[in-house]
Amino acid sequence: AGNPNGLKVAFQNSYVYLVREGGPPDFAIINVSNPASPQLVGSLSLSGNPANIFVFGNYAYVASSDNSQELQIIDIINPAVPNLIGSFNTAGNANAQGVFISGNFAYLVRDGGAGNEFVIINVANHASPTLVGSLALGQRIYEVVVLGNYAYLAGASNQPELKVVNVTNPAAPTLATTLDLPGTYDAYSIAGLGSTIFLGRANNFLYTINVANPLVPLQLGLYDAQGAVNDIAVSSSNNYAFLATAYANAELQVINISSPTSPTLVGDFNASGVLHGVAYDFTLDRAFSVGETDSEELIVVSPQ
Repeated sequence: AGNPNGLKVAFQNSYVYLVREGGPPDFAIINVSNPASPQLVGSLSLSGNPANIFVFGNYAYVASSDNSQELQIIDIINPAVPNLIGSFNTAGNANAQGVFISGNFAYLVRDGGAGNEFVIINVANHASPTLVGSLALGQRIYEVVVLGNYAYLAGASNQPELKVVNVTNPAAPTLATTLDLPGTYDAYSIAGLGSTIFLGRANNFLYTINVANPLVPLQLGLYDAQGAVNDIAVSSSNNYAFLATAYANAELQVINISSPTSPTLVGDFNASGVLHGVAYDFTLDRAFSVGETDSEELIVVSPQ
C-alpha cells in the first residue's frame, strides 16, 4: 500500500520480511508459500526510517534512523501480529545502516561521525539488549557480514571500502586490515560465502574477494552490473549470486560465482524501477526483490 520504496528484504520459512522507506507501514510480512500469489499477512509501523533488516529465528532485527532505537527487534512468532519487543539506543545521533546476527550478537553499522560506527550488541534478552563493544572507524558503513571471528564491512569511499574487524573478543573489536579498491565509489552491499566476500559498489561493479586469510584479503575478480549494486544475495546450495541493481534494463541479475575469479551473468530481469534489496530461497528457487515501483514494491522471480 502507498508509495514508499522497498528498501531491503529477508526470507525465512515461506515468509518474506521487508522494510520500506517511510511507511506506513514500513515493516511487512508476506506469505510466499505460493510464490505466484504472495499474500500480506502482517505489518507494523516503526519509529524512524528503517534502512536494513536481518531475520533470525523468531525475530526480525531492523537498522533504523531513530536516534533512540537504532536497533529495533520485532517478535515474528505470529506473522499476523508482529510486535516490537525491544530496541537499543547507540551513543550519538548517527543513523544505523546495516545489521547482521550471529549467535546472541547483533552487529550494527552506522553513518560516520558517531565515533562508534561498528557496534556489537548482546540480544540474548530480546526485550533488553545490551552493549558489548564498539569501534570507531571514521566513515559511513553501509552493511556488515560476519564469517567466523571476523566482521567484513562495506564502507564509504573516502577510506578503504572493505574493512575487516576481528571480533574474537566481542567486548574489544579491533580493526584487523582494510582493502582499498580502485576509484572513490562507495561500497553499498556485502555478502559472504565460505572464504569469499562479495562486495557491491556504486561504480556498477561486483567484486569477489578471497578472505581465506582474513588479514590478507585478495581481490579475485569483478563483474560489471552496469548499475549500482544495491544488494547481494548468495546461496550456499548453489553457485549463484543475485544482485539488486540500478541498471535500467536489468535491475535483477543472476551471476554464476562457481569461479570467483570470473563471475558471469546467466540471467536477468527488467523490473519497472530501481531495485534496492534481494533475497533468495533455494527450496522455492525464487528470488525476492524490493524497489522503487509503487505498484510492485515486492517482485518474485524464478531464476529458471
